[in-house]
Amino acid sequence: NTPKMVIDTAIQDGRIEQGAQTVFNILFMPASVLSLAYIVFRPLITQMAIVWGDKKYREFIKILGRILLCLFGMAIVLIIGSAILGIPVLSVIYGMNLDKYKLLLIIVGGCCYTFAAVLDNALVVIRKQYLLIVSYIVSWIYIKVVAEPFVNKWKLFGASMGYTTAMLIFLVVTAMIFVICFYMETHKERGKKSEKIQ
Repeated sequence: NTPKMVIDTAIQDGRIEQGAQTVFNILFMPASVLSLAYIVFRPLITQMAIVWGDKKYREFIKILGRILLCLFGMAIVLIIGSAILGIPVLSVIYGMNLDKYKLLLIIVGGCCYTFAAVLDNALVVIRKQYLLIVSYIVSWIYIKVVAEPFVNKWKLFGASMGYTTAMLIFLVVTAMIFVICFYMETHKERGKKSEKIQ
């Protein structure tokens, strides 16, 4: 929401033309397509919880990997499709000439958010979801710092860049948290097994 709020302020100050917010909202809509597709994979989250409870960590990673791989394939198709058909289709649907705008950056941001949501759910399964506050704080601080200068310099492209880079940071921090938590949990479990053997 931060780029949208900055756009609103820029419109009020006369730095961006009227109607820019409407255009940005139209361009932003396809960003949620991959998130909607992720709903199909939600039953696998239950399966992940089951294998995690049984301490089948390799199976857990296999399921998570399948979800991410399938979503990555879908993301590639979505990015290519958006690059070719996105702007023409949106122009027809909304009756506006959007030829001077690009969708790619926003679509990539939406894909980053979806991948982060998968890891978010994985952290819920291993009961470390409270650590996600770190991802939210880091990405929130980042977007608060860059949104205004980005929009001032590049207008709607700057808003798109701010959103996408914030989502990329959110994904990277969430991935780091997941990797660390997964390693610590499995390492702790291996330690318990070693003690029993001794």
